[in-house]
Amino acid sequence: MPWLAILAPELAVASLLDLDVLAFQEQGVKHDDGLLPFIQANPIGFTDRDCLPNIVAEEIQKRKWKHDWRNQLAFDDGAIEPISAETDGECANYFGVSVKNLHRRTPAVNCYIYLERVCRVSDGAESRPRTIELHWAGYPFPNALIGPGGERVFDAMMVRHKEPTVLHVLSYATASHYSPRLQGPGDFELTYAVISQNFPTIRKTFRAHVGWTVKEATLSAQESPGTGPTP
Repeated sequence: MPWLAILAPELAVASLLDLDVLAFQEQGVKHDDGLLPFIQANPIGFTDRDCLPNIVAEEIQKRKWKHDWRNQLAFDDGAIEPISAETDGECANYFGVSVKNLHRRTPAVNCYIYLERVCRVSDGAESRPRTIELHWAGYPFPNALIGPGGERVFDAMMVRHKEPTVLHVLSYATASHYSPRLQGPGDFELTYAVISQNFPTIRKTFRAHVGWTVKEATLSAQESPGTGPTP
């Protein structure tokens, strides 16, 4: 019996997630039968079922689809090198973390960064910082757009040259006690969340170290994915 290689549940999910549909119609299927008049998928005709996998592969190549496209944001797990900069006559090292948009055509809009959890590694003491927006690097507003296939960097932490044992998290708070200031030397786990208007929230934990000199300060991503809801 001839068949149409699409199913109603899959079409509903594709519509919800704004995914492209690649439909195929076997010769002999009644035209405009069943769901066909409503989906407007322009199905590709075929006659030999044994050749269908090759036809699907050819159509994917024509469209230049890639296996790593996702409807999501992602933290960059690469090495984090500090940038030394001077602000108001004061030198500091800034540690930026990149956030990537894995969607090929949809921009991530109204993206905000938050520090959700701080843990001092030496004694396991945890704290939940107040909800306050953090800084996108080189940008004066808390909400930003990340273009399709693009990325944006946020200031995950900062260490001033004149007080190298203190880790600062830059926020838009107008009161100093809203911006975390972690006293070292020591190691800390920092869990950041990126919230977007049209993409799922992502989370990741980074390990920060501050020593007695500014050169000792480091920041690195933890191995765990850090996605999903925070317990």
